[in-house]
Amino acid sequence: RQLLLGRVDAMVDLDIKPYDVCPAAVLVREAGGRFTSFAGHDSIHEPNTVASNGRVHDELLSLVRRAP
Repeated sequence: RQLLLGRVDAMVDLDIKPYDVCPAAVLVREAGGRFTSFAGHDSIHEPNTVASNGRVHDELLSLVRRAP
């Protein structure tokens, strides 16, 4: 919700289930943002996800990929 309201630029979720994020993924994308897995796949079926306003998405993916 905070992302859709513009209060945060991005959110990172670990071990998320598709049924928990399906509505959010649609809303983020319709609002012009991006919702992907850490691998950058446009999918809700992977456990680790990044949702963003779109402007910071690639940079954030780069950061999470380097994390241990």
